[in-house]
Amino acid sequence: MTAFDRAWALLKMPVVPESIVWNKNRIDGTYADRKTGEEMPIFGVFGNDWRNIRGGIGSNDSPLASMRAWTHGGEQWNAHEAFTEPSHRRRGYSKELYDFVAMYLEGAGGYLLPDEEQTHYAEEMWKKYAPDGVWPSNRIGGRE
Repeated sequence: MTAFDRAWALLKMPVVPESIVWNKNRIDGTYADRKTGEEMPIFGVFGNDWRNIRGGIGSNDSPLASMRAWTHGGEQWNAHEAFTEPSHRRRGYSKELYDFVAMYLEGAGGYLLPDEEQTHYAEEMWKKYAPDGVWPSNRIGGRE
């Protein structure tokens, strides 16, 4: 990857790295829609029992894309209940949300695995972006 390619990737990055704010049980940032340029919140929130996490793009109450992940108490977190509003599908929302949550889990010593029951599109996304079955946590901030 050339220096220009790396700079271009940073400019086109949907999650604005400088916007990320880490808290004890929550991470927040800004997501820029690749198609419209509209900026909106992206977030990840641990549950009270620290065994589940909820992530979303858009408002907390009615996100355009959302997902959850759970653990039995180890490093392994299973993604589930991923959803993107039909009008926003095929635009990178789910991928960026998975990237964001995977980065957050890595900060807590965890990693993200796929849901046991996936749609065809989710299965294809995991094959493309996480062919080894573990979602990479190093794509936010220009890291590859």
